[in-house]
Amino acid sequence: LIPPKRQPTGGILTMIQRMDRCYKLSHLLLRRRNHKHHNHHQHHQNQQQLQRRLLGTTLNSTRLFLSQQAQQQIENSEGGDEECSTRTLTNTASSCSINNIPSAAPSPLPLSFSPLSVRRRNAISPAFQYAHNFNFNFTLNQHHCYHTTTKKEILPLIAVGSLAVLGTYGFRALKRMDDEWDEYQEALKEYKLEHGLSDIDIDDGVDDDSFGNSAYSSDRALFKQGTMSIDLGSTNVRIAYLPNANENANANSSNNGNNQKPKVIVNRQGGRSTPNSIIVETDGSTKSGTLAAAKIYERSQSNNPVLNPFTLLMSQQKQQQQQQGDVNVDVENDMNTIKMTTNYALENMLAPLAANALEQAIGGSSSSNRSSSPSSKVLFSVDSLNGVGGYNTQPIFTYPPPNTNSSSSSSSDGSENESESLYVQLYQDAIKDIISPLSIAKFIPEPICAVKGAKFFNVLPPVSSSPSPSVLVIDIGGSTTSISIVESSSPPYALQYHSRIDNFGGETIIESLMNYLCKSFYDVPTVKSVSDTMGVQRLYDASKDALKEMMGGSKSRVQINIPYLSVDDKMQPKHLDLGVSVKVLEAEFNDYVKDNIVPDVIVPQNLLSSSLSSSGQQPNDLESLFSSMIMKVFETSGQNPFTLNSVLVVGGGARSPMFKNALKASFGKLAGEQFVQERVVFPTGALVEEMVVLGAALSSSD
Repeated sequence: LIPPKRQPTGGILTMIQRMDRCYKLSHLLLRRRNHKHHNHHQHHQNQQQLQRRLLGTTLNSTRLFLSQQAQQQIENSEGGDEECSTRTLTNTASSCSINNIPSAAPSPLPLSFSPLSVRRRNAISPAFQYAHNFNFNFTLNQHHCYHTTTKKEILPLIAVGSLAVLGTYGFRALKRMDDEWDEYQEALKEYKLEHGLSDIDIDDGVDDDSFGNSAYSSDRALFKQGTMSIDLGSTNVRIAYLPNANENANANSSNNGNNQKPKVIVNRQGGRSTPNSIIVETDGSTKSGTLAAAKIYERSQSNNPVLNPFTLLMSQQKQQQQQQGDVNVDVENDMNTIKMTTNYALENMLAPLAANALEQAIGGSSSSNRSSSPSSKVLFSVDSLNGVGGYNTQPIFTYPPPNTNSSSSSSSDGSENESESLYVQLYQDAIKDIISPLSIAKFIPEPICAVKGAKFFNVLPPVSSSPSPSVLVIDIGGSTTSISIVESSSPPYALQYHSRIDNFGGETIIESLMNYLCKSFYDVPTVKSVSDTMGVQRLYDASKDALKEMMGGSKSRVQINIPYLSVDDKMQPKHLDLGVSVKVLEAEFNDYVKDNIVPDVIVPQNLLSSSLSSSGQQPNDLESLFSSMIMKVFETSGQNPFTLNSVLVVGGGARSPMFKNALKASFGKLAGEQFVQERVVFPTGALVEEMVVLGAALSSSD
């Protein structure tokens, strides 16, 4: 009731205080009276009557006091329009008469004062000015002190408001769920790429009628527990298993043989591949797989370094080919020592992996299948109950075929080359203790296995009208790359041409990145100049992780951070913190190919095209290197791109976008962009690196 600028006189303030006291007194009396009279209706009526009486008495007293103050102010003023003031005061008094207030008025009681003349306003007292702006608006017939609204009016508003709030927060929640789902998919993609998992389920994404499995069931009658294939690659080992279709057909009334598909067996760590590394300690104990691969550079200068069975087999093959006809006793002793080391390393590498795969695929334990010879190492046998033990499973091994120099040196599905290939003989001699008899093991060239797997999973385009459609297979492994031509009209397929490039593959990109880090941190040209083997091992692990992030496509730049990598001259720690982008990595890798791979690896193996190299200019990047090597294949085999049905690119290194883009650009220059779109095939997901081992499991009946 008090305006913000003008304060009322002491009389008005006293009247207002009296009004408040009277109201509180009436409320107190009503509460005491209500204890005696419990009739709510009567209590409400008594409350209204008492409020009207008290309010009427208080208002009359207030109006009388204000009128007296105004009259006294007018009489004391000098000059002016007394007639106007008297008329205004009369109107005010008449409007404030107590007679105008009824005894029981149901409507609000107004209290207003007519405006005074503008000329006389400054002469009026502050009390009268306050009374002029004073206005009462009481509602006596309502006992609530707040505004009320009917349910019919408020319920629709509540419903609309609730829908608006729910819609707003629901939209925000859905948007947040979409963002989190996208982040989850990206993280899952990186995880699958890091651990080698498949982006598609091989069991669900294959047409059962695409490649008849009945062709693979004739020779599998002897092996009731199916077929197991082992792919010994240059850096990883993969194992696949194909159940026996005849057993399922006998168990069920309908023939389910066409529903059998090979599956990759995971290792004990949950990975679909195992590093092809083993450490043989002085006491004869071994560490293989991931534990050994984590110490490749760290133990490179020790007496017991990390061994690679694939590299040992290739080295032993080269040494025997070079020493044929030499009867030097010292050389023969050295070769026997290498042979013993190779056999021991290969057997202790493959035997635990094969035993774990058999237990997962078939069930039980390998020891439970050995009846009378618990010390036997046999894992694969024809009759496991005839005192031999092992599983009634046929083993199939893949191998890199020997290089061919002309189109006339063609071979069949590997049966004619098993006794001729020195690599296969060495392989058989190393695994003879886990197979009984050794003749049940099959050895099939890797390019033929890749074509069989691609046919089975409907990866290749339809066969052209050529009388002998061929498939060019490019297998980019970890440390080797091979280019082959396979005749694929009908099984058994024939290998028409094969060439292998050693020390060139997916690991080459990691080496180039390590050299770049060594230039920036150690100020040396290559990683071979660094004597700190543990520091080099940390560089290798960081480079491998950074390459996985960049090759996954999710990041175009990564930050490599290795704390406490070295110490300076003052024995203070030095930390590596360097950012690497994809463009920098590509430029560094092309320089590495030009300066190291071409002169040190490709040229000594005579793998460059003579027509492209006639001008004397060597390849200066990855694209030109692939163009020259592919032209060398066409020149040697007598074929051209248009006689090929398709080009199949497989291997772990084929995951790298740099290899993919370089191959597409090379075939685009040699055969055109339409050829690349229609015939160059890159399998998706894990199939790109598992195609060989899956195709090998399908080769049991050839």
